[in-house]
Amino acid sequence: MHLATVVTILLLHGGGFVGGTTQEVKPFADDLRDAGYHVVVVDYLADNPNGNVLGEIGTVKRAADAARADGPVVAYGLSAGATLAADLAARGEVDGAVVAGGPTDLLTWFCLSPLTSAGYWAGLGMTPTDRRAASPQFLLDGHPSPQLLMYGDIDPLVQINQGLDYYDAARKQQPDTQFVLMPVAPHTFRQPYPTEAKQWIEARWPAGDLRPTTLKDRIRIPRVSGAAHPAARHAKRSAKAKKRATRRR
Repeated sequence: MHLATVVTILLLHGGGFVGGTTQEVKPFADDLRDAGYHVVVVDYLADNPNGNVLGEIGTVKRAADAARADGPVVAYGLSAGATLAADLAARGEVDGAVVAGGPTDLLTWFCLSPLTSAGYWAGLGMTPTDRRAASPQFLLDGHPSPQLLMYGDIDPLVQINQGLDYYDAARKQQPDTQFVLMPVAPHTFRQPYPTEAKQWIEARWPAGDLRPTTLKDRIRIPRVSGAAHPAARHAKRSAKAKKRATRRR
C-alpha cells in the first residue's frame, strides 16, 4: 500500500539571526498540523549560537534535504527566519517558501533593533563577502521556487524595499512569485496573516494528497508454500460438491 505524500513545512523563527526561540512559531505550527501538514520547527540557533547566517542556512538546508525524501518541502520563515527561507527558495532547494518580513540584502539592510552596525556583523562572524553570500537577492540562480513575500507597510525593522527589490528580481525568474503588502503591520504580524500564508500553501501543496493505489496494492492474499491457499482449497471442494449434487438430481 502506498503511503500518502507528506508535505513538510519547515518553520523558521525570527530574532535578528542571533535571538528568538522556536516557541514563537508554535501557534503557526499547531495550525498547520491541524490542517494535515507535517511541521518541523527548525532550531537553527542550536548549531549556530553566534548567529552566523551562512551556518544557519546550512542547518536549514540539511533539514530540507532530509524532508524532501518524503515529499514537497515548504520553508516558512518570519523575519530573520524569512531570510533563511528565501535563501533556499532562491536556488530551488525547497519546493516553495513563505517569506514574511525578512531582509533579502544583508549589505543594505539597516535596523535599529538589533542595530546592524559593524560590531553586530563582526559578532556574527560575517564579513561583507559573507553577507552578500547569505543574501537571497544575490542567490537567485535562474531556477527559484515559488514564493509568497509578505511585508508590512510600516515596518521599522525591515524596510519594504527589501521585499520589493527581491520580488522584482525573483519574479523575472519564477512567475509564481507573489508580493503581499500587509497594511498597518509593524513587522511580519497581523491577524489575517497566518490565514493568507496557509491558503497560499494549500493552493499549491494540499495536505494529504494520496498517491494512486490499486485494489491489488490494498489487498494481498498470502501464498502458502507447497500447497494451495486454504481459501482456494475450500472453493475447489465446494465446486466439486455442487457438481456431485447436480449429477444425483
